[in-house]
Amino acid sequence: MANRMFNQFQGSLEKGIVTLYCNIPIGATGSVGTLDPKKNKGIVSVVRTGTGAYTITFGVSASRLDTYARTMTMEGTILNATPDAIGSINMTADNAATGSISIVTQAAASGTVTDPSNGTVILLEITLKNSSV
Repeated sequence: MANRMFNQFQGSLEKGIVTLYCNIPIGATGSVGTLDPKKNKGIVSVVRTGTGAYTITFGVSASRLDTYARTMTMEGTILNATPDAIGSINMTADNAATGSISIVTQAAASGTVTDPSNGTVILLEITLKNSSV
C-alpha cells in the first residue's frame, strides 16, 4: 500500500480511497513531454510504450513507488485546441499492486490505437483503493 500522508476524509463508503490527477503533455510522434510535478502529484512517470500506448507509474520517485490494492476507476479527457482523431482513452492493464497502470488512446472513427497529435494534453483522474478492507 502507498505509505504516504493523504487527505483523510473523502466521503466514501469504501476505505482508503485515493484520487490522483495526471496531466500528460504530448509532443511530436506521441512522445510524452515534461511532467509538471505540481499537476502530477503521486505520478512518478508516464512512458510511451508504443503507438498510442502509455504506462503511468505511481509514487514519489523511481526508487519509491506507491502500490495500491486495486484501481477503482480511470477517467480520461483529451485537451486539444484543434480537432483530434482520438475518441477514447482506455486502461489496458491494472498493475496498481505493483505501482502502475497502462492506457491506450484510440481513434474515434475506427477504434484503432493511435497517437494523439502534437500539443495534445491528456487529463486523467485515477481513483485507487489504498486498503485491502
